Amino acid sequence: MAFVGIKMNKLHEKVAIVTGAAYSTGRAIAIKLAEEGAKVIVADLNTKRGQTTVDTITSRAGEAVFVRTDVSRSRDVQNMVRKCMKVYGKLNMLCNFAGTNLVTQVADLSERQWDRVMNVNLKGVFLSMKYAIPEMVRGGGGCIVNWTLNEFQTFSNEVSYISSGAVNILSKATALDYSSKNIRIHTVCPRGISILPISIYGESGLGTSKLNRGSVLKTTDEIASLVLFIACNES
Repeated sequence: MAFVGIKMNKLHEKVAIVTGAAYSTGRAIAIKLAEEGAKVIVADLNTKRGQTTVDTITSRAGEAVFVRTDVSRSRDVQNMVRKCMKVYGKLNMLCNFAGTNLVTQVADLSERQWDRVMNVNLKGVFLSMKYAIPEMVRGGGGCIVNWTLNEFQTFSNEVSYISSGAVNILSKATALDYSSKNIRIHTVCPRGISILPISIYGESGLGTSKLNRGSVLKTTDEIASLVLFIACNES
């Protein structure tokens, strides 16, 4: 059984890790990459929903493996990359779409809350790139797509979330360091699309957030299509 109406060749023989792949945007990306022939490591904290993403992919003749991963923990991220290399033998693409948010103002924000948001949204990207890039270099190159906020955007009562937009600078600096190693690093900044469990916003297909605030990209599937384009050599 093949994906209906889709020619599976854009990412033939490519291997991708997608973090945050149990929910919404990350899930849509994992499925989209698999539709085009990629073998996918589905990484997330939620085992049940992560396995559901895998089951969706495999039910359509795609290939995927779930790895329970807390991206804020070095040991988990190392295990995620090791599992990828053990199962598939290479790593061509990393999509960092695990994220969290907290609605509060700075005076009401505890140090523990601040650390949690920054550890997932910023440190998680750092750790994933830290352990994925050496494997990409050994394999001759690769592509990384990091989800974040535009560094010029800000919103009320989301100070920790906004601050984690430092992923932009992290991505730019790392891209400069590894451009000679044939590694491309991109950021996608679609503010307003849900990265939280889609049941919060009302589940419809892969989930369309009702919180969109003017982004050109209106659905998780549109973001997934953009990530697919970035993943292709033609981009």
